[in-house]
Amino acid sequence: MLHEPDEPDVEEPTDTTRESVTHPPDRDAVLQELARGETGAVTALGYSALRGYGQVHPTLAEVRVGRLPVRIEHPYTDEEVTVTHADVTESEAVVPVYEKRADPQFAFGYGLTFGRNERKAIGMTILDASIQLDSDDEPAENAEFVLDTIDGMDAFGFIEHLKLPHYVTFQSILDRIRSIRERKGVGEAGAVDSGGDDAAEQPPVAEASNDD
Repeated sequence: MLHEPDEPDVEEPTDTTRESVTHPPDRDAVLQELARGETGAVTALGYSALRGYGQVHPTLAEVRVGRLPVRIEHPYTDEEVTVTHADVTESEAVVPVYEKRADPQFAFGYGLTFGRNERKAIGMTILDASIQLDSDDEPAENAEFVLDTIDGMDAFGFIEHLKLPHYVTFQSILDRIRSIRERKGVGEAGAVDSGGDDAAEQPPVAEASNDD
């Protein structure tokens, strides 16, 4: 079972509004975003670091499941009280870092997520260690790419919005492509006009109609 860590001295926030992640993010922000990330995306990107698109292959030091208290400040007494307990999964990993490095060493990855979800916790340790390498060479080592991709709410919403009508957008793209093809002298068959007699025989590009 998880032990309850000593309470650190935390500075009281002046604004309760959740701030968006700025890049490059601090490690606590990375861990928070990984914890709320979509499990499938965390697993897939962690897998990419293991299978040739990264340099992180950890040795798990700890994987455990337990319950932690959720404490809040009582609105009337100002005393801290425990209102419930939350199931969590925690994982720690030791990562040898020697490829593409002049100073071979060990790094550490950490993951803590709600519920019993060992796969996601382990994936978090891989991504945490990968992001600490701070490189643009591999997808999982780019913090901005990872954090934007695993954001389930953002990803689901953006994918789902494609079901909405996009007539004006498509018409604009269609006009742009036709304009480019006309400017480059590309005929309807896809061949570039040479400018000779054959080019004159090419039929003109049809104009967009209201039925498109």
